[in-house]
Amino acid sequence: MVQLVVLNELLPAVFKLLMQDKRPGAPSVEIEYAQLRAKTTLGFLEDMLTDSQYFAGDQLTLAEIVAGTIVHKLPGLGVSLVGYPRLKRWSEQLLARPTWQQIELSAEE
Repeated sequence: MVQLVVLNELLPAVFKLLMQDKRPGAPSVEIEYAQLRAKTTLGFLEDMLTDSQYFAGDQLTLAEIVAGTIVHKLPGLGVSLVGYPRLKRWSEQLLARPTWQQIELSAEE
C-alpha cells in the first residue's frame, strides 16, 4: 500500500514541484495542488507508521526504499516534514543507515 501511494500520489507531486517556476510570484494553482497532494500523502504515511520503526513494524521493507528515496527530498521542494514527527524520525533513521549513506547520490550526481 505504501509503495502504491508513494508512486501514484507523492511522485507526481514531486515532479510538479521539481518543475515549478522559481520566479517571485510564480506559484500557480498547479503548484499549490502539488503541495497539497504531497502533504496529504505525508499525512497518510505518518498514520501508516503509527509508533513502529518501519511501515511493516520492526522490519525494513521495500516500502522504506520506495518512500525513503523521495520523502527526505521534500523539504528542499518547499514541503516541510515538521508536521509529521513520526515520518521525520523515520526518514532521519533511514538516512543514518550506513548502507543508505553509501548509495545516496551527491548533488553533482
